[in-house]
Amino acid sequence: MIDERDDPLLEACLEEVLGGQRPPDLTERILGAWQAQGGRPAAAPARPIPLGPPVAVPPRGLPAAAMDNGRVRRAAPRISWLVAAACLLLAAGLGIVLGGRGLWPQPQPAPLPVTDRTPLPRGGDAREAAPRPQAEPPGGSPSEAPRGEQTPSDDADLEHQPFPAQPRFARDDPPALPPLVVGAPSPPLVAATDAEVLQQINRRLRQRWEAAGVRPAPPADDAHWCRRAYVRLLGRIPTVEELQRFLARPAPTRKSDLVEELLGSGAHGAEFARNWAGIWTNALIGRTGGMQADELARREGLEQYLREALERNEPFDRVARELIAAQGSATPGTADHNGAVNFLLANAGDRQVQATARTCRVFLGMQLHCAQCHNHPFNDWTQQQFWELNAFFRQVQTGHDRQRGTAYLIDGDFAGEGSTPSPDEAEVYFEQRNGELKIAYPVFLDGTRLPPTGRVAEVNRRTELARLVTESSFFRRAVVNRLWGQVLGFGLTRPVDDMGPHNPPSHAELLDGLADQFAAHGYDLRRLHRWIVLSDAFGLSSEVTDANRGDDPEQEGARPLFARYYTRQLQAEEVYQSLQLLAESRRNPLAAPGAAEDRSTWLAQFSIAMNNDEREETSLFNGSLRQTLTLMNGDLMRRVTRTTEGSLLQRVADSGMSPAQQVEHLFQAAVARPPTPRELEAARRLLARPGVAPRDALQDIWWALLNSNEFLLDH
Repeated sequence: MIDERDDPLLEACLEEVLGGQRPPDLTERILGAWQAQGGRPAAAPARPIPLGPPVAVPPRGLPAAAMDNGRVRRAAPRISWLVAAACLLLAAGLGIVLGGRGLWPQPQPAPLPVTDRTPLPRGGDAREAAPRPQAEPPGGSPSEAPRGEQTPSDDADLEHQPFPAQPRFARDDPPALPPLVVGAPSPPLVAATDAEVLQQINRRLRQRWEAAGVRPAPPADDAHWCRRAYVRLLGRIPTVEELQRFLARPAPTRKSDLVEELLGSGAHGAEFARNWAGIWTNALIGRTGGMQADELARREGLEQYLREALERNEPFDRVARELIAAQGSATPGTADHNGAVNFLLANAGDRQVQATARTCRVFLGMQLHCAQCHNHPFNDWTQQQFWELNAFFRQVQTGHDRQRGTAYLIDGDFAGEGSTPSPDEAEVYFEQRNGELKIAYPVFLDGTRLPPTGRVAEVNRRTELARLVTESSFFRRAVVNRLWGQVLGFGLTRPVDDMGPHNPPSHAELLDGLADQFAAHGYDLRRLHRWIVLSDAFGLSSEVTDANRGDDPEQEGARPLFARYYTRQLQAEEVYQSLQLLAESRRNPLAAPGAAEDRSTWLAQFSIAMNNDEREETSLFNGSLRQTLTLMNGDLMRRVTRTTEGSLLQRVADSGMSPAQQVEHLFQAAVARPPTPRELEAARRLLARPGVAPRDALQDIWWALLNSNEFLLDH
């Protein structure tokens, strides 16, 4: 990552404001007062871990006899009955407050696993983290990035490169740390019925509307809701036949029946899986990832893996574990082919920095990439935490097998980055901005740590990380928030992948409750889609009224209230899939042979990789000149508006319908509504032009509809 420019004025202001001070620690004050009154000496508190309850681990040197099934046996604390009574009263008061939050189940976070291996202290320099003396890493420029992964060459010949920087620390024995406290076991999550979940979602939404003093927009009419559901779930607009079939269903159940059909196991279910496999692939490797011949990753392999998993409706925590811990070949047809490896193949290399950052963003909803160089300026994430997470990925080895002609990803022993590599204690070095080197070992964000060994046979770090990620509450909240944002236009935080105390959600109880129900129902993605699409937020019209004008998340600093459906432009994928369906309206072109390649070629013209450290991308499908020209006279638009045999226009023109019915059919196909009297009169005049064949006039009307804002908007 490129270091930020130093700004002396900014740094001086920060020093003046912060002064190197932390907020007052009430625990430390209480213990200090207790000690002054004759209590036991209070140990200095360890660095706070803000994300979840700490794990019970023995301090260095704690005898094995002090452990019971991996947990620390503590001596009975010599504490006065007054302090004990005060603690009990405080706990009871908190229980009453938390227990009265509402009808939605409010389970506590699950207890964290406790390793039965000897742990290391939580991060820090070598005085805190190095468990044994060792030779200094060889000298070099402190600004050079440490390099030490074992990466197979094309001939699978591994070459270890030691860390080249000179450390600036002493080699004293680390002090013993006090054991961490184990949180109380939490009650199991209770799965509510779909009706109960929907009731709670809508109740939380209404509470926010009332608190903000806004009234929601009226419900959307059924035709608009139908178009919206097809776009969000299948990635395309409905055909006229599908729209008419929906409107002919019994009104009380037509919406829920349609959602069941679109999420089912038939042809629509396959479309749903294909569409959302593309969406998740974009999140995992970007729109341009795996598209170049010189890349190890193959985009189509990852999409195929995700499509098959979504068609089977695999629990999403299992999918996430497979993506994080995948090993095998990226090439279909090989014995060890595993499409899931393409996620890390696209993000591997450069000390696995991108693998760390992308995993955090997608599966934990956290942006830690800037913490690789310095403590995060806006939240509690530290540079130490980034490299502790990074240490989980250091057993990754990637390469290209020339004989088999395939890229592969495996786990191999990691020997650390010291000058005397040893997998017995595989450390990772990182450099602070002041030039001081520190050491990191695999420690999860909640404080759970692994033994320091880099031997895969003893500890597979990625397998452990996959378990820690998917068992954490961060995972389910991140998935729910991402899905909510994808379906409704805005997440419950902005952006969806930057969650934390610095960026609280707009509907905290809604997010927590929905995340808990997602977990309670076995991480069922289709059920989560059903809840969101059948909610009041999805069912409102996009009309801006005086009563909901205050709900404008586009304004600087404003949060979405979901008091109306937010209008947005269709994504490039959604426009392409809709136009393809209109061009080949008698069959499903998205499932035809070669359809994936045609789609990728069309989409590639709108996506540009920025080639920066974060591998960001930009899209030209945003009203740009390229988008305008492509939609006005590109090859796909010409196929959609042709009047030759088998086209939609040919069938409409030869259908025997009246001119008004023909125009209405085109409006239904493009924007899911009949024309207004004014639009119908304008179309009648076009059809009556002297010297213009009716079929040519219909072609002009159809072209104008497909290039209108209404067609390109989800509203």
